[in-house]
Amino acid sequence: MEQLPLNLAPAPEPSLDNYVAGGNQAAVATLRDLIDGSGPERWVYLWGPAGSGRTHLLRATGALASHHDRVVHWFGRDASRPDDERFLLLIDDADQLDPVAQIAAFDLINETRQAGGCLLASGRPLARDLALRDDLRSRLAQCLNLALEALSEAQARAALETQARSLGFALDADLLEYLMSRAPRDMSTLMAILGAIDRRSLSLHRPLTVPLLRDVMRELIARSDSKAAR
Repeated sequence: MEQLPLNLAPAPEPSLDNYVAGGNQAAVATLRDLIDGSGPERWVYLWGPAGSGRTHLLRATGALASHHDRVVHWFGRDASRPDDERFLLLIDDADQLDPVAQIAAFDLINETRQAGGCLLASGRPLARDLALRDDLRSRLAQCLNLALEALSEAQARAALETQARSLGFALDADLLEYLMSRAPRDMSTLMAILGAIDRRSLSLHRPLTVPLLRDVMRELIARSDSKAAR
């Protein structure tokens, strides 16, 4: 069989609209209110397990804030400093900050607070349980702490079936079972795989079957391993 080029298409930019919320609808609503100023919260800390979408929500909120002409600062990446209430400080994976970064984060949080800006941070544990400096842990504990839940099995399956329908095909039970049992369980990867098998099926004029899905996933894994080895 001719090997056609296969890559995962770039995932859509994270937004609050394309976040598969599951049981996290209240958190999404709070983040919308944070940016448009309609809610009381200006300091929010998201916590939850891998796969709950913490980074997606930070990126989505940052994009929405930029659209609203706010100054967005990703801690550890940007050089901007807070000067007024339009400033939004984003700190992802706060539980992984090293000692030097913890000092810098604490100082920037205080500057943001004095300027009247907003803070959105994330980590796996509840803020009070973070293994960080006492002063930084205390600052994050003062935020509204919102727990995020990973999608349940049923919610993940429903989201994949909905995405398949949006691509114009039905994801039958065998395909869905193979995908759920063999692929990484983060939703962005699963969605990207759906797009890849759809393109391969159209390129080969073949129906979507488990053997085709297996071939596609093997190729994607081989490409990923090759890149990691470089």
